[in-house]
Amino acid sequence: MHCFTPTVCRSALVCAAFVTAFVFILISSGNPSSRRSYHWVRLKPSNDWQKAKGHQLAHASRPASYHASNDTENGHQSELEPATVEDFDISGSDVIVLLQIQNAGANFLERRLIEDLVLQRPCACRRGRKICHCYRPHKRSSWLFSRYTLGWKCGVHPDWTELNSCVDRVLDEDEGVPTKRRYFYITVLRDPVARFRSEWRRFHQNRGWHGSRPHPHFCLDQPVSVPAPSVCFEGRRPENITFTEFVSCSANPALNRHTHMLADHGLIDGCPQNDSVGLLLTKEDRDLVLLTSAKKNLEHMAFFGLAEFPRLSESLFEATFKLKFRRRARPRKFLRGRMMGRGRVVPSPGEVEQVTAANSLDIELYNYAKELLFARFHKLSDSDPAVEKESNNVDSEDDENWAEEEDFFDNI
Repeated sequence: MHCFTPTVCRSALVCAAFVTAFVFILISSGNPSSRRSYHWVRLKPSNDWQKAKGHQLAHASRPASYHASNDTENGHQSELEPATVEDFDISGSDVIVLLQIQNAGANFLERRLIEDLVLQRPCACRRGRKICHCYRPHKRSSWLFSRYTLGWKCGVHPDWTELNSCVDRVLDEDEGVPTKRRYFYITVLRDPVARFRSEWRRFHQNRGWHGSRPHPHFCLDQPVSVPAPSVCFEGRRPENITFTEFVSCSANPALNRHTHMLADHGLIDGCPQNDSVGLLLTKEDRDLVLLTSAKKNLEHMAFFGLAEFPRLSESLFEATFKLKFRRRARPRKFLRGRMMGRGRVVPSPGEVEQVTAANSLDIELYNYAKELLFARFHKLSDSDPAVEKESNNVDSEDDENWAEEEDFFDNI
């Protein structure tokens, strides 16, 4: 290894050693055989940074803990073997937190939760307003934290990092009293190529597209001036932007949206005046940390679904929360009949290749999510005869696709 100066050489070696050690710790910490519950692994850039963030971390809305399954083989568990979540108590203080990734199908799932769940006290929606009250059976407090129940009180499409430091405060303010709660995080993922193209259409048609917001930086409780992130297409009209331009801008927040929404940005954001971790990491190192974090957060969520597999996802949701939907997924021909005449744009091989190359983190995360989802479902079907009967039909191409339904209503 050739270095121009000893200082540069030492910095490079320190950075490489740090990233290797951090990723090893993050991966090994989730081994179910070594502990019975999941503990969050957070990087500590500096003492000053910890002091500055202390008041936020004290109120972080940590997800409910998981417990390792008792079924083991040769004394250890597979990385993809599902864990069992603590029983959800809708009458107590448990809260389902819906993390809504843009153009992935979470909006459609949210409507299913509000309209189609069999509940002792059904959600009540105000006519003409996009607000619904999903209260517990015997008290006026919400069991669902989502856009339609409480609005965008943590920002528009808040990511995992923002929700984790915001939900508890918002619910305390809404209920008027501090309460100890358990939070069950859920989300929906979608094929990355289809999701990206859906977000592109929304942007190009100028229909309220929202990029991501940079996380605030503080040093000793004081905001610091950091270089503003690059902005794509500033001053240009969306309808004049080509698809190639959209996918080629490296600062486009639509790129690797799944990964950035699910990762803990507290692992890489820090205080630049104290040589924080964020400034030590190269882009490749940051990507590795974010992807590893997103995988671990996804693995330890109470539930996640895939838009392309609605029946399988719904079965897992029902088994996790002991709640039932009034109806099963509709045949996809129902949706196709409504979309007839609108025309469906099929991406060219070149477009697919462009999107795949630009969203490599999301491609890897989605493949991991699919493996994990099917592993959890097969374990469930092995133990539940009712689910086993349904397992032959869960992958049917005739089922509705949550994200396609969402795209349809988005274009009405």
